[in-house]
Amino acid sequence: MRTGRLLRACCLTLVVALGAACGDAEDASSQAEDRAGATQGSDVFELTAYPSLVHQRGDAFYVTYHVTVVNKTPNILRAVEVDLALDSELDQYLAAGVISAPLSPVDLFPEGGLDPEGRPGMRGIDLVSEQLIAEADFLRDAGLDPSRILELDEAEVVVRWDGGEERLAFAAPVEDPEGLMADLQALTRTADH
Repeated sequence: MRTGRLLRACCLTLVVALGAACGDAEDASSQAEDRAGATQGSDVFELTAYPSLVHQRGDAFYVTYHVTVVNKTPNILRAVEVDLALDSELDQYLAAGVISAPLSPVDLFPEGGLDPEGRPGMRGIDLVSEQLIAEADFLRDAGLDPSRILELDEAEVVVRWDGGEERLAFAAPVEDPEGLMADLQALTRTADH
């Protein structure tokens, strides 16, 4: 039952790593180390979006999203909050649904910028969001084909800071190198009522 799994799913959906002292945001996702990211941005931020990845841990299936947001300006950006907004159609496939969970505000420094203690300031935020896919019996009862997740690749990073807000849309293609969606799809056909 979806509502009975909400607390567990919320606890597992968002894993965050703050990265980068001086330089590009570090890659906090070991699963994304060998995958190239697509970089785009605005006048204020550089966004790197890595391909999303389906993986399994125990009996649970997940899709992990990974983006980095880096300050491109010569200024300190105060109280920067980052939130990942996934395709709303994913809501029905995720155990907790599509939820908003903005990161706590942090200051982002320009390249070479120093924090108040004289240390290199953080330039970017590395966000890794691990989303628990709903259980096979829920998907079956709802008449949902989990392989549809592979087609839902629209996402947006919402960045707010003291003095502005930007919405950076990007494609988040979902990769399934181990064919796990086929396994989950088979489970939806064989799950007990």
